[in-house]
Amino acid sequence: VVLYSGWNPSFLYPYGHVIDYVDFPQKLPDFLPVLQLMCHLPMPKSLGQADDADDCKRIIAKCKSFAKGAKLPANVIDKRKVYTLTLDPASTRDYDDALSVEEVTTGGGGGDGAAATACRSYLVGVHITDVAEYLTKGSQLDKHALERGCSLYPPSSLSLPAPVPQQSQPPRGRSYVVNMLPSDLAEHHLSLKAGVDRRCLSVNLQFQKDNDGKYKCIGQPQIE
Repeated sequence: VVLYSGWNPSFLYPYGHVIDYVDFPQKLPDFLPVLQLMCHLPMPKSLGQADDADDCKRIIAKCKSFAKGAKLPANVIDKRKVYTLTLDPASTRDYDDALSVEEVTTGGGGGDGAAATACRSYLVGVHITDVAEYLTKGSQLDKHALERGCSLYPPSSLSLPAPVPQQSQPPRGRSYVVNMLPSDLAEHHLSLKAGVDRRCLSVNLQFQKDNDGKYKCIGQPQIE
């Protein structure tokens, strides 16, 4: 790794100082330090350290309690019967957002005994896994996740100038992932997986067909 220090127009090549040595990456995980150096990214601490263990155990226990059908708090709306899906690539491991659509009917009734025409509309919900319900602000786990900022999905294959042994390539259909949270949380207990109950923060938008036959959003978005 060379630190650029200047370029004399009289010379063909610039000046620089060697500041570090990095072995040529032979497999995908080895390329991450190179990527961080190229993009000036800080080296995040490893998640799942001893100081994270208590946080992880507490979060997992709370998630398991909710998934087993614990009584819902008064401020939680039950949407488990609404058809909900996630839209992600096949290589995705942490499902953190989902989409739902349900048909609703508005109108009906009316003054002077006249029945108003019922209007058909659709309620579109955008659901984000409620990590904040489980993760304590300012905890070691929170601080480590803040350093990462997001889960990192490097490319599934790299165009390297030297031949790479076949066994070092990631298995087809899978990818190497650096999760923002420990994988046991990000890929399992806090992931919006099919068939399990999860707490979410939701934004609901209601759409209704106008006179031109196009659907438009009516009213204000509702956050639940």
